Amino acid sequence: MTWPPVVSLSIIFVIYFVVSFLSLDPDFGWHLQAGNYFLAHGIPATDIFTYTAKNFPWVDHEWLGDILLSIMYSGGGYVLLSVIYSCLWTLSAWLVGRKVHNLTLIVAVLATVPFAGVRAITWSVLGLALLIVIVNAKSRRIRWILPLLFLVWANFHGSFVIGFAYLLYMALKQRSWSLVGLTFVSVIATLINPYGFGLYIEVLRTLGDSSLHFRISEWSPFFIPWMTIPYVLVWMCAFALTGLKNWRKYLGIDVLFFLAGVSSMRNLVLFIIISLGVTDIRLRDVAKTIPKTLDKPRRRLIVIFGTAITLFIIGTMVYHFWGTSIDRESSSPKNAVSYLQKHPCEGNLFNDYNYGGYLIWKLPSEKVYIDGRMPSWVMNGHKYMDEYVGILTDSKIRKTIFKEYNIKCALVNKSNDKKSIVKGLIKDKWTTVATDPSSLLLLSPKK
Repeated sequence: MTWPPVVSLSIIFVIYFVVSFLSLDPDFGWHLQAGNYFLAHGIPATDIFTYTAKNFPWVDHEWLGDILLSIMYSGGGYVLLSVIYSCLWTLSAWLVGRKVHNLTLIVAVLATVPFAGVRAITWSVLGLALLIVIVNAKSRRIRWILPLLFLVWANFHGSFVIGFAYLLYMALKQRSWSLVGLTFVSVIATLINPYGFGLYIEVLRTLGDSSLHFRISEWSPFFIPWMTIPYVLVWMCAFALTGLKNWRKYLGIDVLFFLAGVSSMRNLVLFIIISLGVTDIRLRDVAKTIPKTLDKPRRRLIVIFGTAITLFIIGTMVYHFWGTSIDRESSSPKNAVSYLQKHPCEGNLFNDYNYGGYLIWKLPSEKVYIDGRMPSWVMNGHKYMDEYVGILTDSKIRKTIFKEYNIKCALVNKSNDKKSIVKGLIKDKWTTVATDPSSLLLLSPKK
């Protein structure tokens, strides 16, 4: 079964638009406000959003993406952002999957859904897709634009370093010294950014922080979202049926990226982009082994079965988002923000890690305690994330830190792993003044 390109592109776009329009990334708010600030004041030398890290030398490796986000949002709000980011995701999928069988492509697209949306990782996916197309193009002259690609990529997202891993792998595989030279020139090109070599320090700090794997959900090891599992199974089956016999031909960088995805969930979307082309080749090789006498009915059965599963997954996805998440801010602390807008905190506000970006967006006059930029930040031996975890789990640490920063308000999550701080605050006679489905806003007792 072959669909016209316009049909495939339309299906892919609709999938990504549903995800983008109905979901809100916890970091969206600080990205938007960062873009607003950069346009008005330029690149700051230190952090501008928190009272805990105001002297920290903040390196925003997504600065250019944040500026574009700000411009697009001011021009058309979240609807325009959803359309543009859906186009970027669709383009990325089409670049690496335009020659892939329709059903395989749709399964791969659905596998990326847990990572898609109006998110900074979009630039990682697009950058990697463009890199794959350029390196594997028939004409090698096009490779001369690689330094330009990395120059732009480095100013949109710190994931450009993954592109170097892919380039070096291809240079080794093809025994191409010219590709090695282009890699070196591309590294030099990435230094053209507002932070210079500081960009690499920030990226390496994040990559070298092993604690992220156990504290931040998107960095979780050994976890595959349910919508990604079908594609992973397809990839595994195709590899088992072809790669084990011809490992020299099939054992490639897709295996390395899969291992990276196992070690950190956020890498799975890059694995999908890297592996899609070779997975389709393997599946076609498997199809060739089907006896010709059984070829037609078997193929028809596979197409019907594959189409049914694909439609089921799409239907489930639409039902999930449309049925439970019509309000993209449903899990955000809207009532707490509304209260604080009318009754500003008399001291500083302590906030849950996942609410930092939303508060920066909706309550720009209030500095936050922590947000999504900070899990790997260390200053003078002081790791901000360690202090945050200490507040959640140890009442003595909480009382000491709250006194040090004059914290009079606390926006906390109701989840089971946060019950300790909720119980502690209530025990200390803090008063609940605003409630949301997933959060509580409490005020310290009056003295």
